Amino acid sequence: MEILKEYAGVITAWVTVAAALGALGLWAINAQVTPEINRLEARIDVHETLLRRIDRKLDASIADQKERFELIDKRFERIDGELKVIRNDIKTILLRLPKTAEAG
Repeated sequence: MEILKEYAGVITAWVTVAAALGALGLWAINAQVTPEINRLEARIDVHETLLRRIDRKLDASIADQKERFELIDKRFERIDGELKVIRNDIKTILLRLPKTAEAG
C-alpha cells in the first residue's frame, strides 16, 4: 500500500509540473507573444495605409501626366498643321516664280 501512495505522489508531482509548465506557456504567450503580434499588426496597418496613399498619389500623378501628354500632343498636331500650311505656301510661291533659263 505504501508503494501505491508513493506512486500516486510521483504522478501528482508530474501532473503539478505539467500544469505549471502549461501555465508558464500561457503566461509566455500572453506576456510576450500576444503583444508582439499586436505590434506587428499595427505596423502592417501603418504600411498598408502608406501603400494606399502612395497608390492614390501615383494614380493622380498618372492622370496629371496623361493630361499633360494630351496637351503636348495637341500642340504637336497644331504645329504639324502649321508646317503643312507653310510647306504649301512655299510650294505655291515656288510655282509662281518665273523659271530661269539655265545657263549653258
